[in-house]
Order: sequence, then structure tokens, then C-alpha cells
Amino acid sequence: MFACLKALRPGLIAVCCATAGPGFAQILNEVVVTAARIEQPLSEVLADVTVIDRVSIERSGATGVADLLSHYPGIQFDRTGGAGNTTGLFIRGTDSKHTAVYIDGVRIDSQSTGGATWEALPLAQIDHIEILRGPAAAIYGSDAIGGVVQLFTRRGEGSFQPYASIGAGTYNTFQANAGFSGSNHQWDYALGATKEKSKGFNVLKAANPDIDGYDSHSETARLGLQINKDHKLEATLLQSRMTLLPGGAYFHHADSFAMMRAGHLDICVLGAFQVSVSGDLANWSTGEPGAIPAVGGAMDLAIGAKQTWVMMDLLTKQGQSKVVQQCTYPLTGIACVKRIYTDMATLECTPHGLVLIDLVDGLSKGELEGLLGIEVSLENRVI
Repeated sequence: MFACLKALRPGLIAVCCATAGPGFAQILNEVVVTAARIEQPLSEVLADVTVIDRVSIERSGATGVADLLSHYPGIQFDRTGGAGNTTGLFIRGTDSKHTAVYIDGVRIDSQSTGGATWEALPLAQIDHIEILRGPAAAIYGSDAIGGVVQLFTRRGEGSFQPYASIGAGTYNTFQANAGFSGSNHQWDYALGATKEKSKGFNVLKAANPDIDGYDSHSETARLGLQINKDHKLEATLLQSRMTLLPGGAYFHHADSFAMMRAGHLDICVLGAFQVSVSGDLANWSTGEPGAIPAVGGAMDLAIGAKQTWVMMDLLTKQGQSKVVQQCTYPLTGIACVKRIYTDMATLECTPHGLVLIDLVDGLSKGELEGLLGIEVSLENRVI
């Protein structure tokens, strides 16, 4: 028997116990299947591939799959709050839906669904991960622009090996994980279950004062039969259920785009590079050589919302106004901006030009017009 302490996240310590059988210490053969969908020694693979084994997963202290992958080059992730909230993962700057995701060889996402549900993938049930960076359309389809992530669940090897861990931490966070694996002659088996619960914390204190907690359950089962040295039958089950506690909310990328395109958003707030007097919006590219186009869903938001508001600094770092007579950058939407909020003034775009709604203390209307190079109207508003 052995016992160890491992960090699951800041403020969370888990105690784990397991039996050490004859097959516990094994040398991992660096063979990958993701690069070309066939077994290849990693040393012979030309593509940019990274393998993350179970030991590295446990030592990372990561709370989820996306958190773990972000430790590696060329990968970033974002999350609307803490663990359990909507998560997106981006390889080499591409959108989340442009990463193909597989579990034990079965794809769990598609471009039409907006990408994988990263927050629901149970890291505790994963044995190892292969990351392929770069376009892989010839093998995985046209939407595998950023790369491919393949997750492999635990597989039984050697004698019967049980494992268990339990942990607790800040925000009433609790995690328990248990299971066993092994093999017997031509059969191998693995079974595991994980429960994690957290009260969460208030992500947006001013705009949305609530507690964004979650309660997750996941189970995995794997059974294999080696028929001969070249053929094997295998069945895998992975189930993950994520329940938000009262106050939390999330929905899928596909649902968010449906809401935008169907006109169900009352107000949309965006940043901008430029906004014209007539309300034209430019916020996805400066048009400079080498700039990475990143329009995302901005066009759908700008056109689909009933009102589009912009929040930005009034001036660029070079002191030039971002509110212009006519946009010189590629447009996101035409005549879509209703109101502009800046660090110096609040303006409204109308068919008759800009209307001044508010000014910071110490700045006059004339001084503002000097910065803009554009006349603004008061229209009986008190400044």
C-alpha cells in the first residue's frame, strides 16, 4: 500500500490510496494514433504532437481538461467563471469549433454544434491525452483547422488495482473519485466514478450578483477482449452529468447563435476599433498585414440584437479618435450601433448625426468636438 497527497486546485488537497500490484510501474511506450489514425512511434511522427500521460495529469493539479491543455504551447482557453461554467478551447488561435475532439476514437463534437462541451469532460476518468496541433482536414474533416484532441479513458492492465481519492477545498468544494482496473488472460476491464460539487463564487458582482456553483457526476466503464494478436473487441462507456446550482446558467454555442440570429437579444455590448457617425461598426480586423482575422460571432451579434452598444476608449494609443466620419477598417455591421460608451463621453448614433448624452467632468462639448473632429448635437439634453 502507499499513500500520497496531491493538489487538485488552490486550496484543495486530496488524499489518495491505492494498492501496488505487479503491473503498477510500467514504462509507457511512446506510440500515438492521432497523427495519422494509425499506430506510430512518436519519434517518427512529422506532425506537432504532444502526449500527456496519467502521471502528468495527476501532477498538473488541473481542475478540468481545458485547464490541463492550456499548460501546453499554442493552446488557450476561456471560461465564463469558475470550474463547471461554459468553457472554450482554442488551438493556434482558431475558434473552439475548429478543434476536433475524440474520446476513445469516437468524435464528440462537430462544427455545427459549436465545439466540444469542455466543462463536462471528466479529467479524473482520462488515462492519457494526445494533442495534434495544426490543420488535419485531410484525415479528420474540413473543420479540423486548429488541430485534434483525443482523450483515452482508463484501461485495465496487469493485476486487479483499486484506487480512490477524496478532497475538499474553498467555496465548499468537494471531490471524490474511486474505481478499479485490471486484466485476466485475454480480458481487460476498468470501472470508475467521480463526484464533484462546489458552491462556486460570484463571477460578476456588479452586473449579475449570484453564486455560480455546480454539481457533476461522471462514470466510465471499459471492457476489452483480445481475440488474437491482431484483433480486439472493446466496449467503452463514458457518462458525464453537469448540474448547475441555483444562480448558475449556461447554454450551448449552437443555442447562442440561434438566439442571435432569431433576434431574441434586446441589447448587445461590443468593443470596437472604429464606429462611424452613422453607426457602422468595425471591430474584427485592422486590415494590417499579418493581423489574424477573428470575426467570431460579432457579425451575428451586431446585426441580430435589437440594439447594439459599443464600449471602448475614445482615443487610440496614438491619440486618434475611434469615432470617425467613415470607418476605414473592415466592417462588422452597417448602421447597427445605437449608443457609444467611452471613457470621455457617451454618444448616440442617429440618422441626423451624433447626439451627446453625457460628458466627464472637466471636458467641454467644444473640447470633445476637437478630439473627434466631428460636430455633435445636444438636442435639448442637459450636460
